[in-house]
Amino acid sequence: MKFLHAADLHIGTPLGSLGGTAAIPETDLEELLHEMGAAYDHLIDLAINEQVAFVVFAGDVYDSAEAQDAQQRRFQDGLERLDAAGIPVYIALGNHDPARRFSPRRPYPANVHFFATDTPDDFELVVNGVTVRVAGISFGSRSVPDNLAQRFADLPPAQLRIGVLHTSLAGSAEHDTYAPCSVDDLRSAPVDYWALGHIHLRDVNGLGPGRWYAYPGNLQGRSFKPSECHPKGVLIVPFDAHGVGEPEFRTVDTVRFVNLTLDVSDYDQVADLHELVDDLLRTEAANQDNRTLVARVDFVGRNRNEFINDLRREVVSGKFLKDFHTDRHRSGQRRILARITSRVEAALDPERLRQGDDLLALALRALDQWDDTKLTEQLESLLHSKFDVYLERTPEALNAIRQHIELALAEEIQP
Repeated sequence: MKFLHAADLHIGTPLGSLGGTAAIPETDLEELLHEMGAAYDHLIDLAINEQVAFVVFAGDVYDSAEAQDAQQRRFQDGLERLDAAGIPVYIALGNHDPARRFSPRRPYPANVHFFATDTPDDFELVVNGVTVRVAGISFGSRSVPDNLAQRFADLPPAQLRIGVLHTSLAGSAEHDTYAPCSVDDLRSAPVDYWALGHIHLRDVNGLGPGRWYAYPGNLQGRSFKPSECHPKGVLIVPFDAHGVGEPEFRTVDTVRFVNLTLDVSDYDQVADLHELVDDLLRTEAANQDNRTLVARVDFVGRNRNEFINDLRREVVSGKFLKDFHTDRHRSGQRRILARITSRVEAALDPERLRQGDDLLALALRALDQWDDTKLTEQLESLLHSKFDVYLERTPEALNAIRQHIELALAEEIQP
């Protein structure tokens, strides 16, 4: 006997929720959102194929309480498939789709049960002779500062009880604090398994023999935040007359967001990196079971100053990303490069080099004696006076000029 625990489906996620993807054309983003929506279909398939006894959704089914008709239709079509399979569904509303703002536009099938606000509802079903009570509470408004877990403490004893709650628990740096509570609040209530929602990073913990509390995480990653860059899915939770077994994670996501690093210390030309990035994405896609990949790549390592400057120009201007997409554009591409950054450092460290007694150290220490006026004069003499309009004399510009000259000097003397 088992049930399915899911949370934070965020059906109807808008383009703006896909953080770090501004460089991707809007038409491609729309296709990506459509593909991400299939994670919910996979959830329904899994519930039916696993023949679960029931399904619980612990809040934020929709990304917005004003869910559009197409979004509500997709969700309800899945519920009807569960109804046809004889699988009850229990739903708590969260901060994204609170009860006072949510207005369903189609009737729900008979297998669907929404939890009320303020006081926990307690539904009963019998599974193979085991009486299970599923208790939960919905958000009435978007912001709920009250400890809702404490309201489960007075529920009557049950053979087996599942508690459904959307909560930040003790708090999270990546999520707003809603319905805060403590682990002791969960432990003291007559609940064998707490099906929680709101935190997007999966977290499963024991409360004692046959007792658990768990966050399944959101159904589908949506950005490059650490909590979003993991396999995403649901929990399949086994139970019997003696309690609840350890939840088992199952993936249902269709798109993976990943942060990757690439050492470019051994390369001379920026153009050589295109093939290197393509190989990196191909390898990572294979590691992610060939799901559609949305990647952010950070160049690291040490290289010559000229290479660093060329790379920085192409990254900042967007030229690298544009040229990469042009070169790699192909039908059915399942690897999307969303962003490039560079943290490549100079191969030579002037601070270390100026400590010696050789010619290079003497030259660098001599350069330290130049004031900003002399630095600018030397640069003007190199560039010719007609380029004077391009010379800035801000502290930041002068510091950048000084760093460029000292690295160029170091590379000439010590190739």
